[in-house]
Amino acid sequence: MTKISSNIYKLSASAYMRVALMHYLRRRWWIGVLLLPFVILSFEDSRFLFVALMVVFLVLPMFIVFVYFNLSFSPECVASIRRCHVNLTSDSILYYYLDDENNIISSKYIVFEETDRIIIDKTNILIHLKTSKTFAFYLIPISAFDDAYEIEKWKMNLI
Repeated sequence: MTKISSNIYKLSASAYMRVALMHYLRRRWWIGVLLLPFVILSFEDSRFLFVALMVVFLVLPMFIVFVYFNLSFSPECVASIRRCHVNLTSDSILYYYLDDENNIISSKYIVFEETDRIIIDKTNILIHLKTSKTFAFYLIPISAFDDAYEIEKWKMNLI
C-alpha cells in the first residue's frame, strides 16, 4: 500500500475560487454562446448591441457572483482552504486539519468509493464526491508534496 504525505499547507480562498470558476466555465462554455444571437441581430438593429452589452456587464457578473457564493459556502471549499496535512494512499485520502501550533484539531477520511471522479492536472488534485454539489470539490495543490513523481505513481495506482 503506497502512502504519500504532503507538507503542511494552507490554500488561499482566491486560489480555490480561481480553479473552481475555471472548472465551472470550462464545463459551462455554452453560456458564452447565448450572446451570439444578440451580436448577430446587432447588425440589423443597433439596440441589440446594447442588449448584448447589458448581458455582458450586468447579467453575467451577477451570475458569476451567484456561482462564487454557491461554491464558497460548500463544505468542500471550507475544508480545502483550512490549514492541513494530507496523506494519500491507494484506497483513501486522509486530511489532518491543524491549528497554528501544528496540533491536529480534526480529520477527514475520504474513501475512493465515495468519490465520483478525481482530476489530476499539472498543479492540482481535484476530488469530486458523489454526495457533493455539482461543481464543489476538494482541492490539493501538487506543490504541497515534495516529489511530483510520487503523485504520478499514485495516479497510476488509481487507474
